[in-house]
Amino acid sequence: MSTNFWTKRVVDFGHTGWADEAIYAFDQPIRIEIVDYLVKRFSKGGVLLDFGCGNGEFSNHEKKRFNKIVLYDTCKEVLAIASQLNSGAKCISNFNNLLEEKEKFNTILSITVLQHILEDTELDRVISFMSKKLADGGCIIVMEQFHSRKSEYIRSWNVEDLQNIFQKHGLKCVCSYNFYENGIYKDPIFKKYYSRLDIYIFSHLYKRIPQFRKIFRRILNFSAKKGKYSSDIKRFLFMFDNREGDKFLVFQKMKTEE
Repeated sequence: MSTNFWTKRVVDFGHTGWADEAIYAFDQPIRIEIVDYLVKRFSKGGVLLDFGCGNGEFSNHEKKRFNKIVLYDTCKEVLAIASQLNSGAKCISNFNNLLEEKEKFNTILSITVLQHILEDTELDRVISFMSKKLADGGCIIVMEQFHSRKSEYIRSWNVEDLQNIFQKHGLKCVCSYNFYENGIYKDPIFKKYYSRLDIYIFSHLYKRIPQFRKIFRRILNFSAKKGKYSSDIKRFLFMFDNREGDKFLVFQKMKTEE
């Protein structure tokens, strides 16, 4: 996908996440907490690669757990934002330069990135890279959207498709969660929040009046957080099996038989 798409998203919203700021205000903090839960469960610290880092909020939340952070994103505009948020992190915008990194990564984050790699050969190349650069005992934490709908910027696939590619490169899925999804699984708290007239108004004003974005974002963040969830963020994870929707997956290297 062209970096122009993501550059425009950064210009319009200040990040490469949801194009609806009301959804982003509700959704992003939950994703951050779930990533933190998975990092605490599966990661052992060391070096973190945030692959497709966006504005760097995930790595910023996890930086206390790692000795070194490497940020990668092909969109230079959003990488600059991530760099400011993660002082001291190494920033890379070219995949070939990332391939030249000599050290291995103990944890790789890839949050809603692979779904935007539409070419099969390129997706295979990326996952091959992840497998080769993952340190022994390390983990890859992935979040992706799976659906059968045709789209110009998101793959039409299911979770088995992704798992098969990872397995091809010696990586096994050791954990899989279904995440609440505001288009398929209408969480009642999200429905109540998103149906409010003031939320609708502020989300539109956010895009139309850029000079007041900080104010509108604070209002939306406060409204989204108020009464959203307690300390148990796992209420937004679904343990039942479904083929479509948003999923968090954790991959580790498969043990070879001696």
